[in-house]
Amino acid sequence: GWERFTVVDAGNEEYAFHNKVHNKFIRMNDGVLDAGGQANVDALAAGWQWERFKYTVLPSGDIGLHNKAWNKYVKMTYDSIGTTTCNYDALPHNWLLEHFTVVKVVDQRTTTTTTTTVPARFIEGALVPGDV
Repeated sequence: GWERFTVVDAGNEEYAFHNKVHNKFIRMNDGVLDAGGQANVDALAAGWQWERFKYTVLPSGDIGLHNKAWNKYVKMTYDSIGTTTCNYDALPHNWLLEHFTVVKVVDQRTTTTTTTTVPARFIEGALVPGDV
Protein backbone atom coordinates (compact mmCIF):
# COMPACT_ATOMS: atom_id res chain seq x y z
CA GLY A 1 0.00 0.00 0.00
CA TRP A 2 0.58 3.66 0.10
CA GLU A 3 2.01 3.57 3.63
CA ARG A 4 4.67 0.94 2.92
CA PHE A 5 8.23 1.75 1.99
CA THR A 6 11.40 -0.02 1.03
CA VAL A 7 14.41 1.25 2.98
CA VAL A 8 17.25 2.03 0.56
CA ASP A 9 20.85 2.45 1.68
CA ALA A 10 21.76 5.88 0.25
CA GLY A 11 25.37 5.77 1.50
CA ASN A 12 27.05 7.95 4.13
CA GLU A 13 24.81 6.48 6.86
CA GLU A 14 21.77 7.91 5.07
CA TYR A 15 18.66 6.10 3.91
CA ALA A 16 15.86 6.78 1.46
CA PHE A 17 12.30 5.47 1.61
CA HIS A 18 10.75 4.24 -1.64
CA ASN A 19 7.06 3.58 -2.22
CA LYS A 20 6.48 0.82 -4.75
CA VAL A 21 2.87 1.81 -5.51
CA HIS A 22 3.80 5.30 -6.74
CA ASN A 23 7.43 4.47 -7.65
CA LYS A 24 8.65 7.52 -5.73
CA PHE A 25 10.84 8.38 -2.76
CA ILE A 26 9.70 10.38 0.26
CA ARG A 27 11.38 13.77 0.33
CA MET A 28 11.58 16.66 2.77
CA ASN A 29 10.59 19.90 1.11
CA ASP A 30 11.30 22.49 3.81
CA GLY A 31 8.36 22.27 6.21
CA VAL A 32 6.55 19.32 4.65
CA LEU A 33 7.13 15.80 3.43
CA ASP A 34 6.04 14.99 -0.08
CA ALA A 35 7.08 12.73 -2.93
CA GLY A 36 9.97 13.30 -5.28
CA GLY A 37 10.03 12.54 -8.97
CA GLN A 38 9.37 9.03 -10.20
CA ALA A 39 12.33 6.71 -9.77
CA ASN A 40 12.80 3.00 -9.41
CA VAL A 41 13.89 1.71 -6.01
CA ASP A 42 17.46 1.19 -7.31
CA ALA A 43 17.68 4.60 -9.01
CA LEU A 44 18.07 7.18 -6.22
CA ALA A 45 19.81 10.09 -7.96
CA ALA A 46 23.13 11.22 -6.45
CA GLY A 47 21.94 14.84 -6.32
CA TRP A 48 18.67 14.10 -4.52
CA GLN A 49 19.52 15.40 -1.05
CA TRP A 50 15.94 16.03 0.05
CA GLU A 51 15.21 12.27 -0.20
CA ARG A 52 18.02 11.24 2.19
CA PHE A 53 17.58 10.72 5.91
CA LYS A 54 19.90 9.76 8.71
CA TYR A 55 18.38 8.00 11.68
CA THR A 56 19.18 8.29 15.35
CA VAL A 57 18.25 5.64 17.87
CA LEU A 58 16.33 7.10 20.81
CA PRO A 59 16.34 5.72 24.38
CA SER A 60 12.83 4.36 23.80
CA GLY A 61 14.10 2.16 20.95
CA ASP A 62 12.29 4.33 18.43
CA ILE A 63 14.16 6.23 15.74
CA GLY A 64 14.24 9.85 14.63
CA LEU A 65 14.69 10.71 10.93
CA HIS A 66 16.88 13.72 10.12
CA ASN A 67 17.40 15.38 6.74
CA LYS A 68 20.81 17.06 6.50
CA ALA A 69 19.86 19.32 3.56
CA TRP A 70 17.16 21.06 5.63
CA ASN A 71 18.64 20.31 9.10
CA LYS A 72 15.22 19.08 10.19
CA TYR A 73 13.61 16.05 11.76
CA VAL A 74 10.43 14.43 10.49
CA LYS A 75 7.52 14.81 12.92
CA MET A 76 3.95 13.55 12.93
CA THR A 77 1.03 15.29 14.61
CA TYR A 78 -2.47 13.88 14.94
CA ASP A 79 -3.42 15.02 11.44
CA SER A 80 -0.28 15.82 9.47
CA ILE A 81 3.39 15.14 8.86
CA GLY A 82 5.78 18.06 9.14
CA THR A 83 9.31 18.94 10.14
CA THR A 84 11.17 20.41 13.10
CA THR A 85 14.44 22.34 12.76
CA CYS A 86 17.06 20.65 14.91
CA ASN A 87 20.68 19.57 14.53
CA TYR A 88 21.14 15.83 14.04
CA ASP A 89 22.86 15.30 17.40
CA ALA A 90 20.53 17.56 19.40
CA LEU A 91 17.05 15.96 19.26
CA PRO A 92 15.55 16.29 22.75
CA HIS A 93 14.32 12.90 23.97
CA ASN A 94 11.05 14.47 25.19
CA TRP A 95 10.08 15.61 21.68
CA LEU A 96 7.75 12.68 21.09
CA LEU A 97 6.33 13.86 17.74
CA GLU A 98 9.70 13.03 16.15
CA HIS A 99 9.72 9.40 17.41
CA PHE A 100 8.95 6.59 14.97
CA THR A 101 8.73 2.83 15.34
CA VAL A 102 9.78 0.78 12.35
CA VAL A 103 7.31 -2.01 11.61
CA LYS A 104 8.25 -4.91 9.34
CA VAL A 105 5.26 -5.69 7.15
CA VAL A 106 4.47 -9.22 6.05
CA ASP A 107 2.16 -9.46 3.05
CA GLN A 108 -0.72 -11.60 4.27
CA ARG A 109 -1.74 -12.45 0.69
CA THR A 110 1.46 -14.38 -0.02
CA THR A 111 2.39 -15.98 3.30
CA THR A 112 0.82 -17.48 6.39
CA THR A 113 3.37 -15.80 8.64
CA THR A 114 1.82 -13.29 11.01
CA THR A 115 2.82 -9.66 10.85
CA THR A 116 5.86 -8.97 13.01
CA THR A 117 6.16 -5.70 14.86
CA VAL A 118 9.64 -4.74 16.04
CA PRO A 119 10.92 -1.59 17.75
CA ALA A 120 13.16 -1.05 14.74
CA ARG A 121 14.82 -3.24 12.16
CA PHE A 122 18.38 -3.21 13.44
CA ILE A 123 21.33 -5.55 13.21
CA GLU A 124 24.11 -4.49 15.56
CA GLY A 125 22.79 -0.92 15.67
CA ALA A 126 22.26 -0.42 11.93
CA LEU A 127 18.99 0.10 10.07
CA VAL A 128 18.71 -2.76 7.60
CA PRO A 129 17.62 -1.90 4.05
CA GLY A 130 14.53 -3.78 2.86
CA ASP A 131 10.78 -3.62 3.09
CA VAL A 132 9.27 -2.01 6.19
